[in-house]
Amino acid sequence: MPVNTSIYHAAELASESLLHRLDRDAFFRPFFHLMVKDGLMRPDHASWDCADMSGRFVDAWILMRQMLDWPMTEEEEGVRRYLLGLQADDGLFYDQQLPGHESRITDQAADMFCQSRALLGLTSWLLESGEFAIQQRIERLIEGLWEIAVKKGDFCYYPGHRYSPNGWEGVSAYAYKDFGHRALPAYGTLQILPLTQYWEVTGSPSAERLIRGLLNFFVRESGVVAEDGTFTGHLHSWGILPSTVGVLRYAMKVGDETLIQWCKRVWDFIVANSSSFGWVPDGIAVDDGIETGETCCITDLIHLGVKLAECPDGSGCSLWRHGYEDCFDYIEIMARNQLLENQVRDVSHFKFDSPETEAMTLGAYDSWVMPNGLTGCSELGLEGCCTASAVRAIYLAWEHAIIHSGNEVRVNLMLSRRSEWLDTIDYQPFEGRFSVLVHKPVDVLIRIPSWIGRANLKINVKHSWAGSFLKVEGIPGSRIGLEFPIPERQTEEEIRGHTYQLSWRGITLMKIEPPGEIYPIFQRTLDSMAACSMDFNRLKARPLVEW
Repeated sequence: MPVNTSIYHAAELASESLLHRLDRDAFFRPFFHLMVKDGLMRPDHASWDCADMSGRFVDAWILMRQMLDWPMTEEEEGVRRYLLGLQADDGLFYDQQLPGHESRITDQAADMFCQSRALLGLTSWLLESGEFAIQQRIERLIEGLWEIAVKKGDFCYYPGHRYSPNGWEGVSAYAYKDFGHRALPAYGTLQILPLTQYWEVTGSPSAERLIRGLLNFFVRESGVVAEDGTFTGHLHSWGILPSTVGVLRYAMKVGDETLIQWCKRVWDFIVANSSSFGWVPDGIAVDDGIETGETCCITDLIHLGVKLAECPDGSGCSLWRHGYEDCFDYIEIMARNQLLENQVRDVSHFKFDSPETEAMTLGAYDSWVMPNGLTGCSELGLEGCCTASAVRAIYLAWEHAIIHSGNEVRVNLMLSRRSEWLDTIDYQPFEGRFSVLVHKPVDVLIRIPSWIGRANLKINVKHSWAGSFLKVEGIPGSRIGLEFPIPERQTEEEIRGHTYQLSWRGITLMKIEPPGEIYPIFQRTLDSMAACSMDFNRLKARPLVEW
C-alpha cells in the first residue's frame, strides 16, 4: 500500500507555483491576482504584491526548505531583493506603483497589515540565516512602527490602515471601534505574531514594547473579541485570528494563564463555526455576502491549535505532557482534508491567456473556497497570499507532528515525517496502519486520536499509557507498529444554510455531494490520492527554522 505523503506533494506544487508567479519585468514583483477576464485566467498586480506578497513568498520558500531539499533559486533571490528594496529610511515597507495600475495602487503608502507579512518573511530569513543585517532591518521596521503608533497609557494603535508621510488613510481603529469597511481594530495588530517570534529569539526590548502596546489594545481596548472568545468579523483579513495567535505566543512566553485560556475560547468558537472536515469560514456573523473560506484562515487556525497543544490546561500539570492536546484532532482533520483540497491540481477547469499563467495556476490555492468547490469568486479566486500561506500551514503541521524534549519524543499527529530521532510513516486512508521507525534511544509517546480509541488498536510492542499517549521505550532500529480499523461512513452536514452529504474513510473525507460547479472538490478515490504522494526518502529530517 502507498505511504501517505500528500501534504509534501501539495507544498512542492504550491512552491513551484510561486516561482512562476513573478513579474520579471518588474524586478520579480509577485502577481497578487490570478483572475478571470473575458473567459481567460490572467495574472494582475495590486498593492498586495509589494510587502505582503514578497514577505509571504520569502517565508514560504524558507519553510519549504525545512521539509524537502528545496534549493535557493534565482527567483527567491530576486524576491528577497525586491522585498528589501521596499523598505524606506523610516524603516517602513512601502507599496509601489506600476504603470497602468495607478487607480488601484496608492503610491508610497505603508499598509499596516502588510508590515506584518514583511516581518514574517524577514523573521524566517533571520531564523534560517542568522544574518545580522536582516536583524537590523527588522529593528528599523519596529522603530518605524513605534514612531507612527499613537500611545495611550500602556497600549498603542494605528490611526488608520495605511500610512504615508502625507498622513493616514482609513479610520482610526481606536476612535470608532466598529466593524465593516470604516475601521478594523485588529487590522494592524496581527504584527504581534511575527514580532513575538522575533522577540522570543532575540529578546529585543523594542519588539517587546511594541508587542505589549498592540496586545493591550487588541485584547482590552478594541472590543474585537469578547471575554468568552466570541467575535464578529473576518478571521484573517481583519487580523483577528493571526493577532490571537500572537497573543497566545506572548502569553506562553510570560506565563499568563488568563490570556492562554482566552485564546483557547477563541479556538473553540472558531471550530464550532467550522465544518467537520476542516472548512473554516472567512468571516463569522458578517453580513457582507461572503460565504466562502480563505486558505489563510486554515493556516492561522493550525498555528493557534499547535501552540495551544503546548499550553498548560489550568490543572497544574506539566507543560510538556498536558497541553490542550485535543486541538490536534481538528488539526489533523484540516491537514488531511481542506488544506489539501483547496489547491488547484487540475488546470482543465480554467482557460488561460498564456502557458505561463497556466504554470502559475497549477498548485495555486483558492481564496474563496466553498465547502464543495473552488472558486466561490470566479473573477478574483486565486490570490497569491493563500498559496504562500498554505506552505506555512503544511510546515506548521509537519513541524509539530514530532516534538523532542529531553529524552522524550512526542508524536502528535499521524502524518508521515522524518526526524533525527525517529521516522513516522502513515498509510491512511489506504489502510489503518501507522509505523514508527526508531533511530535513537528515546522514550516515544504517540498520541492516539480520539476517533481511533484504545479498544480498536493493535500494538506490536510492549507499552504503557500516559493519558491519550501510547508510551514505548524506543530501541534504535526497532519498529513500533499500530493497526486500527478505518470505518467507512456517511454523514449529513449543514454549512451556511446548505446541506451536504459526506462520505468518509476514517477521518478522510472522500466525497461531498452535491459537488461544486466551477471546480468540484472532495471527489477523491484511493488511486487519485496515491498519485499525490512522493518518495518518503525525499523528506528532510533536520530543520533549521522553528515556528
